[in-house]
Amino acid sequence: MKKILTGLLITAAVAVGGAWVVGASSDAKIRACVNKSSRVAKIVTAKQKCATSEVEVSWNATGATGATGATGATGATGATGATGATGDKGNTGATGATGATGATGATFKDATAVAFAASTNITATDAQMLTSRLFTRAAGLAGSALTLTSRTAAQLISAGSLTAGDTFDIIIVNNDLDAGDTVVLAISDITNGGTTASLTVAAATSATFTFVVTSSTAITVYRTATASLA
Repeated sequence: MKKILTGLLITAAVAVGGAWVVGASSDAKIRACVNKSSRVAKIVTAKQKCATSEVEVSWNATGATGATGATGATGATGATGATGATGDKGNTGATGATGATGATGATFKDATAVAFAASTNITATDAQMLTSRLFTRAAGLAGSALTLTSRTAAQLISAGSLTAGDTFDIIIVNNDLDAGDTVVLAISDITNGGTTASLTVAAATSATFTFVVTSSTAITVYRTATASLA
């Protein structure tokens, strides 16, 4: 039998060379009849019988499973996809909580006016700057340019227990109608946030000055409002 099989393997490769088809079933077998003399093999079906001068041989149609191949190389990165369509507009968010009530602003409804006397300048006190905060010049008052001298930054911060961010206002009302009869706000160590001219209140004019505490030792003053009295 060994001699027959050896001849079969050589001869069958030449004699049958792929002229037959076997199903893909894992238990399918290929049958052949091998001539005992010539060693020539012929493929036969399961129903065919070998002649008495032949011997039947068979083998599996499906070979053993091969080893797993090596992992292939990573493919190149694909091109960037097109930009997607704009999404729908989101719903309106919930209304935020109501903020805390702001601090009460300055009011001059009950202020006690500090009036200029004829030809007399005023050097303000802490109380006049921080409590009264209203300075007036009457119409026809003698003296051309009168001066209101402010307290220093250190004095005001100390007297009012002020801290950075605090503000307060003073108002100067000049009722005099004579063009040369002005009132000038004089400041020493307080920074002027405007021009030199902004510290002068012309005749028939009122002006509001806002003092802003910028640090524990500094104040800046701004002219924040002007109104005509004519």
